Amino acid sequence: MRFAISYDRITRTIFTPFRLGPRHSWIDVGDDAVDVRLAWGFRVTIPRSSITSVGPTTRRVFDRGVHGWRGRWIVNGSRTGLLDLHLDPPAKARTLLGGVNVTCLTVSLDEPDRFREALAVA
Repeated sequence: MRFAISYDRITRTIFTPFRLGPRHSWIDVGDDAVDVRLAWGFRVTIPRSSITSVGPTTRRVFDRGVHGWRGRWIVNGSRTGLLDLHLDPPAKARTLLGGVNVTCLTVSLDEPDRFREALAVA
């Protein structure tokens, strides 16, 4: 099941020429894994068994794109529809900086409630 990463109008306009827009970014929920992709900027495959919880973020988010530090990463195109995915064990993601470990991934989604239902974790 594919879910769209949410983009606001300004971010879509800025990101699209760099091939970072919605056409190249998504989250796929499979039977065994969740694949998160923000075009060439971020890619991770998370075993569903590693997702310990999913819920609205408590972070204040101002930036858009891919940002992270010490295991907490954000992949977003807007400040709406933000969910935190907590992982144990951490997942290995690919970024422009190389491989990083992810313990908490914040994503922006067009349909966050439907995404939570698809994962069936609280």
